[in-house]
Parts: sequence; C-alpha cells; structure tokens
Amino acid sequence: MAVSYGFNRKRPRTEVTLDSTALGSANVRSEKPLILIGSATGGEPNKVEVVTNLSQARNIFRGGELVDAIEMAWNPSVNLGGAGKIYAVRSDEATQAKLVKDGYTFTSKLYGADANGIQISLEDNTITKSKRFNVYFTRERYEQTYDNIGNIFAVQYTGSLAYASIEVKVDTQTKEAKTLELKAGADKETAAVVRTYELGEGFYQDVNVLVNDINNLPDFKAVMNSLGGYKNVSTNYLDALAATPLAKDKDVTVTAVSADLALTLANDRYVSLDIDLTKPAPATIPVTSLAGAETKAPPASWAKLFASVADSGGYYVVPLTANEVIHAELGHFLRSESSAGNQLRGFVGGGIEESFDALRARQAAIRNPRVALVGDSVTRRMADGRVYKAPAYMYAAQVAGLASGLQIGVPMTYKKMNIDALNLKFSDDQLDQLDSTGVIMTFYRRNRDESTFRIASDPTTYNNVEDIVQNRMSLGETSDFLTTDLRTVLDEEFIGTRIKNTSASIIKNRVESFLDVQKGVDGLIVDYNPEDIQVVIDGNTAIINIVVQPSRGLDYINVFLSYKDNKMSA
Repeated sequence: MAVSYGFNRKRPRTEVTLDSTALGSANVRSEKPLILIGSATGGEPNKVEVVTNLSQARNIFRGGELVDAIEMAWNPSVNLGGAGKIYAVRSDEATQAKLVKDGYTFTSKLYGADANGIQISLEDNTITKSKRFNVYFTRERYEQTYDNIGNIFAVQYTGSLAYASIEVKVDTQTKEAKTLELKAGADKETAAVVRTYELGEGFYQDVNVLVNDINNLPDFKAVMNSLGGYKNVSTNYLDALAATPLAKDKDVTVTAVSADLALTLANDRYVSLDIDLTKPAPATIPVTSLAGAETKAPPASWAKLFASVADSGGYYVVPLTANEVIHAELGHFLRSESSAGNQLRGFVGGGIEESFDALRARQAAIRNPRVALVGDSVTRRMADGRVYKAPAYMYAAQVAGLASGLQIGVPMTYKKMNIDALNLKFSDDQLDQLDSTGVIMTFYRRNRDESTFRIASDPTTYNNVEDIVQNRMSLGETSDFLTTDLRTVLDEEFIGTRIKNTSASIIKNRVESFLDVQKGVDGLIVDYNPEDIQVVIDGNTAIINIVVQPSRGLDYINVFLSYKDNKMSA
C-alpha cells in the first residue's frame, strides 16, 4: 500500500511516498512452495493461480481471507523471509453475471455477487461514425470508455477509370463474410471485377494481410484505422457492405463492429463479449447492469480442491477453514499423495480463542504425521492499516509461510513471529502439554533488549514418542527431500540400464557421491559411514541399504554455571 508523507502542505515541501507492497512478495530462495485454499471476493473458483507479489494477488482475488493469508505468509516473521511463490485457489462457489442483448452476450470476468454491480453501455459516435462502449464498476471506482469501435480499414480508388466499387458479401445463413470484391470500369453496368478475396479462411483470414494485398493492386489504396486500438480481426467477421462507389477524394470504410468490440473487451478487466452472428447486433444499449451472479459458501467437501493442487508443485497445503471434516480430508489426501511418491505436508488451525481442551481434541482427531496443527489465534497489523484478529487457521498460513521460507530441515523452533498479540494466553504448563501432544504454539519471550513472540516448536499431530521423524515437521521434510532427491538420481541414472558385473559398485559409488553432497553446509545429513552402504543386485532388482545421521534441529541447551567467592587482600 502506497502512503504519502508531507504532501498536505501548500508551501514548498518534499513529499515522500512509501510503498509497502514489497513486503508482500515471494521469497525467491524458498524451495518449499505454499498452497493456500480459501475464500476471496474475486478470482475464478477452483482455479489454481500462481502469485508472486501482493499486488498481483489483489488484482486476481480482490480481497477476503485468501488475500490476507497470502500477505501473512509473505511477511510472517520480524527477521526472516516468508513463503516463496504461492499457489492460491478460491474455494467459494461463485458464478458470473451476464447480459444478453440480441446477438451479444456480455459476461463478467469477476465471479461472485459483486459482479452484478458492473454496468455497460453502447452508443453511437456520430463524429467518426463508429461505436463507443463504456464499462462502469463503481464499487472499484472503475470507468472505462472504448471509442471508435467498428471501423477497421478504409479503401480508395486512385485510378483513371470513371467508376470503381467495393462490396462485402455475407453468407445468408451463417452471417459470416465470404468475399470482398473490387470492381472498376467506365460505369456501374460495365465495371469488371478487379479482384475477389475469399474471406475467413486461408491466406486472407487476417485483415492485415487483406489490407496489404489491396495496396499491392494498381489504382487501389487501403489504410488500417489507427483510432481505437488493435483492429486485426478475422475477416469472416467483416460486416456486410453493399456495392459502394469508390473515389479518390472519399474513403469507404469497411466495418466489423461486433468482432472489434469483442476483441477490445478481451483486454478489459471486468467484461468479455461473445457474439452470435446469426442474430442481429444491437444498435445501442443504454446503461444496463449485468445480473445473475451469486456467491455461495465453499462446498462441504474440499476433496476436489485438494486434488486440483496435487500436481501444482507446492509442498505445504493450508486450507483456510476451521472445519474438522475438511482437515480430515486434507490428512487423507496427504497420506494418499505420499504413498504415490508425492511428498506434501499440511498446516491447519481452528477458530478464535479455542481452549486447551478444544485444541487437544483437534489434535487427537487429526493425528497425522503430515499435518501440523496451529493452536493460537492472534492479532496483527496488516499492510493496509487494519488491526486484524486472525483465527488460528489464518495464523496457520503465516506459520506455513515461515516454514516455506526456511531452508529444508530447519525447524521453526524459537523463530520470531510478526504478530502484535496472542488472543488467548496459555499457562506454561498448558504450553508444554500442547507442544508435547502435537500442537504448534506461540509464546511471548521477554528479554532485556527485545521482547518478541516466538514459535515453541514444530511438532506434527502424530504424537508418537517412538517415531521422531513423523513427530517433527522439520525432520519429516528432511526425509521427504532426501528420499525424493535420492530416488530421482537413481531413477534417472540407473533404471532402464543394462546390468553389468560392476553395476553394484557403480551404484554404491553414486550413492556415496550423493551423500557427500548432502553433507555440505546446506545438506540434509550430518555424516555417514561408507561401510554402511551395501548394494546387492538380485536378478533385475538392486537392494540398497544406507545408514546416515540426519540433520536435526537443536531443541535444548543445558548450561551449568557456578559462582565462587572472590578473595581480596591488601
């Protein structure tokens, strides 16, 4: 959001304009893209949109929880980057507004009840003998006028003969233009055909090609209309033109009102046009509202929404709802995708100020190693100045944004969050219990120099003390990327190759090379012993056993500090 400082003065002054939209932009270093699914006031329902900055997100989705969640995900922490590119899906059941006038069907590009506020009008421009089209959407302070609609090109005759003419013939059934005929002669009765152009198909489908060819004829000149924007319509949409005399001092204009209007509105922000040539085109349209659009609640089941993002390229999935049934659907979806080799993870959250018992019940109902439950609802200031009281499922988007911005395997533990307050404060004992049972909680940390809100830890909802990999989000994602990368290497380099006497040794050496890379500064393992890598080929199957030490997050530091007396003597 751009805010000006120092402009409200008449005397000489300096004005500084601060644009805060850069706070909402993708972290290009993120390797774990985020998927957000939720309600919005714009955008096509159930369509995956890839957004990389907040301005783009607002242009597509206009507003609503989905836009707020995108902003929170891109600005989650006071000192760390947020999510990378975000795959966003509008979950509402929304329809478009329409207006049918004879052969014209106007359709809103906006989905939802707000689209009923879009108005259009069509009127004559008597000066240029063309059409003028207006689009109004007062809710967005949008007013757009498109002038000089319909006039495509003009033709002149420059020869010495006394008579010349142009005619555009139209099919009586389809109403599509079929031929453009040029004649010249001593008079109308004796004029001979100079050239007949087949329209709509083949070489002369493009109106620019048609105009260029007319210019190549002796004694004829054609000029594209330079007013009103791009005019390169398909020639089968040219309007019928009875045989009309041509002269050196007078142009004859060839029109295509319907096609030119449809082409112009293709770039309009709010309205598109479909034309039916078999029906007459309206001469004018008074200011009229589009109608029939609706905004309905999201569907009871989000299974199709989850399926639509399965192959999008995202890693974390966040449904912006507190509905426990949808959370269960997410858990089932993530398990199914993981079994198929597509490693995805999810963050979910409840409503406003949910109690200790309610959070425990949510965790127990989910209990999934691929789903993390965010327990806190929070208050934070948004870029437009609002103080937003966010339910836990919205804060889940912010936490997921933090996780997306971190390197693979780096835990969220103790990371500073960009919030102003926790809506419900839990005791230290409750925080310990919630953390140990699988709920991601935030606490207030007071220091001498700085006091901030921090994430306690990154547990999943699995809550099995015997399986630390499935209990911790960071260690689980380390396993996801480590196994996926190793599988990719082996698939690409060995599957489908011939087995040789040295194949086992070659595979072992390649695995060691892969693990050496993973021991690097940003690697996913701490160390491994080459002797712990065993490769056995039995028939057409290679059996590989590997033992590594995965990179884990540091959770505890124990310090033993002792004092002793200071003896002084003089």
